[in-house]
Amino acid sequence: MPFVWIQRALFEVIRPSSRGYSAYLALSYFAVEGRCRAHGVKDMARLVDVSEDTIKRGLAELVERGAIVKMKKFKKVGTSRQQLPNEYVLIDLGTASRDPI
Repeated sequence: MPFVWIQRALFEVIRPSSRGYSAYLALSYFAVEGRCRAHGVKDMARLVDVSEDTIKRGLAELVERGAIVKMKKFKKVGTSRQQLPNEYVLIDLGTASRDPI
């Protein structure tokens, strides 16, 4: 698909800061079926030409405001667990239940 859609409710309801918009735009670009993984903060920051700290703060803001859900991922390594990159789920902002899209 040659374009990225951003829900109007992000502008009308969530109203994030410029950090939040930058993070959301990067997530939307990398998302497949509403989920974004396998692209780290570094890739997202490079895509929208901001610092990694800006993306991290933007992601935290979007989680806090209910625009995305952060899912921690782990894999079992012997008897311990190793953390993998987080997965972010874009939320359908047009529904009261805020189900993943």
